[in-house]
Amino acid sequence: MTLSIDNLMNILINGENSFIEFKEHNVRAESVAKELVAFLNFEGGTLFIGINDDGEIIGVDNKNYEEWIMNICRSSIYPPVIPVYEEIIIDSKRIIKIQVSKGVNNPYHTSNKYYIRVGSTSREASQHELIRLLQSSNALHYELIPMQGATVSDISKIRVEDYFSTRGIDISEYSKVELENLLYNTEILVSTNNEKYISLAGMMFFAKNPSLWLKNSGVQLVRFRGNDVTSEIIDRKNLEGNLPDIIDKTLDFVNLNNMVSEKFDGIRRIDVHEYNKNVLREIIVNAFAHRDWSLIGAKIRVYVFDDFIEVRSPGKIPDTLTLERMKMGISYYRNPLIMQMLVDYGYADKIGRGIMSIIKYHEKNNLIPPEFIEEGFEFRVKIFKYEG
Repeated sequence: MTLSIDNLMNILINGENSFIEFKEHNVRAESVAKELVAFLNFEGGTLFIGINDDGEIIGVDNKNYEEWIMNICRSSIYPPVIPVYEEIIIDSKRIIKIQVSKGVNNPYHTSNKYYIRVGSTSREASQHELIRLLQSSNALHYELIPMQGATVSDISKIRVEDYFSTRGIDISEYSKVELENLLYNTEILVSTNNEKYISLAGMMFFAKNPSLWLKNSGVQLVRFRGNDVTSEIIDRKNLEGNLPDIIDKTLDFVNLNNMVSEKFDGIRRIDVHEYNKNVLREIIVNAFAHRDWSLIGAKIRVYVFDDFIEVRSPGKIPDTLTLERMKMGISYYRNPLIMQMLVDYGYADKIGRGIMSIIKYHEKNNLIPPEFIEEGFEFRVKIFKYEG
């Protein structure tokens, strides 16, 4: 869409931001590639050439900028892209507008660097930020990173035996080599630099003491007297440890606060909980199955208020999904190994009907619809108390 003079003047007045970058006519090709890569790895953006940092129109010379820009996008940005190119004449000065949308093949990079957009600047992505970019593009599953220093000796053999028994495998007579090979083939152990370490997924299920390596990655449980986080706290727990233990204790906590009332069907008395236990279980297990483990130190938070329960899980919806697609039953597993282990333990299935089944249950029973909210780097699910 052609940019109007009025819109351009508004852009000049407001200056650079997360989506706008100004460059003068002598900008280098490397700088153009850097800015466009940062926009591609963000939410898209527009680069103007012929405007200085103060928003003053300087203009450009007579060079064939269109061919130059297209060459940069084809040979200096990986994967190559085709931007929207436009030339604008204002006060007899020519400026160049190059616009890109959010990339569909993230992460993008120049010949040797990955860039991200942070406010009005573009900078090289840190190792952690690059991992999140790779994870959001399905190119990396963070659950398989090696926990440096954590070896097979840090694994609880009892937990491993219990897990494989759920799969019909008796490992009680396995030799040390046989056991290590099994753990490696199931990605509980992963290899790096010819050394085998426990994977993050293996750590969360089978380590003797996961919190030594994964500090503050458990769950925070809070019961409030009221309906917001400023209300008086009645009960609070912080849980660390192996995932099955944490899930069980989390379910115990919410069920302890899931009050029962009496309802009569004729002369038959029926006990009715404030919240459906299966819905609670689905929401809580999903929070652990799909959380973003690259957000080190971020806890899952389960808040019980007077009128609703809210579960907050670290991590945005993966780029391959939208909330609407999730409601339709379309699923993507950010942590496929963790998900499979939860299935093996009987906590979940892999049918992908979690959110859809929760919505259908509330519709069928004429309940207040649940709320699904993505806010920052957190996904929230809120369900409301049954008012019978």
